[in-house]
Amino acid sequence: MLLCLNIKRKIVLLCTIVIVMAFFLPVAGQCEKEAEKFIHSCLSSSESQKKIYFSFLPFMDEDTNSSTLMTDDAQIIYDAMFSIYQQITDIIGCRINEKGHMTKPTDMNVRKIVEIASRPMIPEKKKFELINKQFIKPFHTDVIVTASYRELKDNLLFTFYFVVKSKKRVIISHFEFSKLTFFCESIDPSTKTHERTICKNHQSVVLHILFDLFLSKACTGFEDMLNNPGHKTQKQQNANPVYLSYMTFLDPITGSSLHNTQEGHLINQAIEEAMIASQMKNAAIVIKKGADKQNSANCNKLANLLFDPNLSKDEKLKKISSELLLPNNLNGIITGQLFTRNNQTNMIVMLILKGQTNLDTKKIKLDKEILCPEAGNPQLKQLCPETKTQLYQAVQDLIEHL
Repeated sequence: MLLCLNIKRKIVLLCTIVIVMAFFLPVAGQCEKEAEKFIHSCLSSSESQKKIYFSFLPFMDEDTNSSTLMTDDAQIIYDAMFSIYQQITDIIGCRINEKGHMTKPTDMNVRKIVEIASRPMIPEKKKFELINKQFIKPFHTDVIVTASYRELKDNLLFTFYFVVKSKKRVIISHFEFSKLTFFCESIDPSTKTHERTICKNHQSVVLHILFDLFLSKACTGFEDMLNNPGHKTQKQQNANPVYLSYMTFLDPITGSSLHNTQEGHLINQAIEEAMIASQMKNAAIVIKKGADKQNSANCNKLANLLFDPNLSKDEKLKKISSELLLPNNLNGIITGQLFTRNNQTNMIVMLILKGQTNLDTKKIKLDKEILCPEAGNPQLKQLCPETKTQLYQAVQDLIEHL
């Protein structure tokens, strides 16, 4: 994606998502000013608001539920992100962890925010209302940033949480760090001691988390503003609405829908989050939930059509188009299959488009268990971070190639 490179020596943080080259310097000054104004306007609750208060909280270890004692690698990522936020405070008129405007960074508070944000059974609006009542209003803050993580042998699985008062949003983003390639050993010139740091070729990832996983989702049009400051993009000018929905995954072994299962519900939630993220990047995407209602009749109809042995592939897709897409004014639906074979869990994510006989798919191979204890509430289950990350990416990849 196009970036504006020149940070006023700091503003590069506002005009850079992934550092590329310097061929776009002519628009740097304009990009800087528009980025500052745009972000401040997005995160302000009113036009008269001068300062925006960030509560940047510690990250919670999902295995111990502790945010007070982060693992060494998680602390490195936390410190790098905190440094980025400190550098943008003066640029966009925000204050980070300012006394009187900061959610207290206790284990209990971080755990509660993560627990509310990751609840699978409630909509984003309700999540925001709960966090707003318990943490935003009492502590007079505008944005809460935190994360939970799980440390594996070779990887760190992160879930970032961004709660934005002005947008009434609870934004959840997933990211996986490879311990083998993301971190490097360096020598501190003053002490001559070895220290573990983020490798130079991966330092822009921290910017990606700030911009792609937060601002681009919270502030609709942020990417387009960077790409073409002061003008509408060609995509915005010419794009016609694309109406998309999703339907519960199917079990090809039993030939039935997972509509009434915990796995089905959690997969639906992850798909919806991924679709919303795609919508933030492409204003032409219009999401209609559950084709148009997530009911057993539609789910069973989809299962019956896809698994009908008497229909060819072309006939199946034509019938799905005429019996499910057209009646609900949809251009396409995201669905898929989930099954276990030879102790391997397989997930096939599918995009079915109106009037087309080609089926776009993404195949995912997972560990046998796809459900893990929920952070802060082990009695409840959630999609395992690796499962959710791969599903999220597959959905976005399919929509991106529309």
